[in-house]
Amino acid sequence: MYNFSEIGWLCRLFQEVDNIIADIAMNVGQQVLTVNHFLAEMTKFTEIQSQIDATRERIAGLDTSCTELEDKLVLLEDVCNEMQQNNSKFEHEYQLRKYRERKHLELEQVKGRYESCACCLDSILPSTI
Repeated sequence: MYNFSEIGWLCRLFQEVDNIIADIAMNVGQQVLTVNHFLAEMTKFTEIQSQIDATRERIAGLDTSCTELEDKLVLLEDVCNEMQQNNSKFEHEYQLRKYRERKHLELEQVKGRYESCACCLDSILPSTI
């Protein structure tokens, strides 16, 4: 049988063991919370990594689009230059036609004056010349 001193000693021992178990339970509870928090953060990290990958793909698409746009802008610039050259050519041709018409009219006027002068000279000068 146990005497009271042994029972008291056992009670104190059990109390210390109970305190140690309570401390361990509290530490394990904290570690469980920490691990759960870590896992939640890792889930966010995975989501962030997925978003980063999707963003990289969009950027690569934008790079391709920018390259295509740049090529099309170069073509547009070429078309604009060609149109400008054609407009300049047409303007020069128009100016040349106007010049020719003006010179043709001047020539007709000179011919008209010459013919009228020739008629006057014929009437004045003897026909023996």
